[in-house]
Amino acid sequence: MRGWLIATVAVLALAACGTPAQVVDVGNAPTRGGDTAPTSALGTPDETATAALSGAGEPPPDAAAQAPADPDQQAGTDPATSVSTTVVVYLTQGEQIRAVPRVVNRVPRIGSVAVEQLLAGPNGGEQAAGYGTEIPASTRLRGLTITDGVATVDLSGDFESGGGTLGLTLRLAQVACTLDQFPTVDGVRFALDGTVVDVFSGDGLIIDEPVACSDYADVVAG
Repeated sequence: MRGWLIATVAVLALAACGTPAQVVDVGNAPTRGGDTAPTSALGTPDETATAALSGAGEPPPDAAAQAPADPDQQAGTDPATSVSTTVVVYLTQGEQIRAVPRVVNRVPRIGSVAVEQLLAGPNGGEQAAGYGTEIPASTRLRGLTITDGVATVDLSGDFESGGGTLGLTLRLAQVACTLDQFPTVDGVRFALDGTVVDVFSGDGLIIDEPVACSDYADVVAG
């Protein structure tokens, strides 16, 4: 009897050592290549992975309507969607102005970027194509605000210097048309060194109301 018990115990011990452990099914595992979202112990999608895949954290489609009341920001675009965009600046060609495209970084304050591109004047290729500017090279942008569709562009006093009636008309048109490309801008007011200007003293041009690109149709080519 003792020998039989010993043999039985030995057989059971060998069987226990050779039997694989039981695995509890916890749900679908992710593929090696990351084709599916990671799963938790219960097989449900991991919340962090789900948020990343669904675009959680991105602004709602109407984010522009909820943006701060600085329309220079509203005139811009979401920098997360691309690293560059195209704006137009209006340069002179003879006694007219023409729209010239410029590729710039996509930033919220795209209106200011467009004006700064305009103030930089034509590049080498544009000069070779016959483009110029009536804006004095020393002109600097001091600020840009847009309220209820009216853009107030604050430029340094150099903007007013020289040029005669035609030259001053062209430079005003260059700025107005460059800003008028944005849907948040219905009209443009000019300020010099922080003060809104109603009359440009050099030639007595009256601009006591917001102006749009259409007000300069006589000098806009095309």
